[in-house]
Amino acid sequence: MLDDLISHFLTKNLYGSGGSGGSYDEGFEAGKKQAYDAFWDAYQQNGKRWTYEGLFAGNGWTEEIFRPKYPLTPFNAFRMFWANTMNIDLVQHLTNLGIYSAMKVTSEGTEMFAYSQFTRIGEIDFSQSPSAASAFSGASSLVTIDKLVLGISNNISSMFNNCSSLMHITIEGTINYTMNFQWSPLTVDSMRSIITHLTDYSGDENNIYMRTLTFNEACWTALEASGTSPNGDTWKEYVSDLGWNAV
Repeated sequence: MLDDLISHFLTKNLYGSGGSGGSYDEGFEAGKKQAYDAFWDAYQQNGKRWTYEGLFAGNGWTEEIFRPKYPLTPFNAFRMFWANTMNIDLVQHLTNLGIYSAMKVTSEGTEMFAYSQFTRIGEIDFSQSPSAASAFSGASSLVTIDKLVLGISNNISSMFNNCSSLMHITIEGTINYTMNFQWSPLTVDSMRSIITHLTDYSGDENNIYMRTLTFNEACWTALEASGTSPNGDTWKEYVSDLGWNAV
């Protein structure tokens, strides 16, 4: 579709527009601009699109082609970037385009970035989404999530499965579901951010020790070596004090 639009507008501006008398280069650039506007105005519905389900999935997108005109505002983000192969800093790319903004998903967030190859993702708010299950699963190149906002009603199962490069993450809101980071070489600050946003189930007989937080052995070792937890215990003991299993 995009190639057809470019061809159409280049032909119109270079050979048949009835002429402004401009140069070849001016006509060429005008044609490219008209094709860009026509495609992204339609694809993003003039910036009003709210369902981004599968919109940028797959390996057909490149850094040169993926140049949205409007901020990404996904109400529904199911598989929005599923298996996208752009190995780029998504925040920097969208910032360079002048359209970066935090993304707030209030409907489906399942597998939003699953199997994608981004190295950095910005602020993602799932606090009102009923499910963000497997949102980053298989994103093996992902190093940084600037901020992840979660809510009490989220299903976040398998969110970080096989995230083998993830180091930096800042949590906001509430974690109330089992989280497994066994694959991730998290920093101490990231682990502290995760633990300090776990829901306290210590006095809840229906939920105590029904959920598990998993870091790999090297991460636990680094965390324990960094100092004591907020209540003076080890960090594993602190997680247990909150009514969670620490593995």
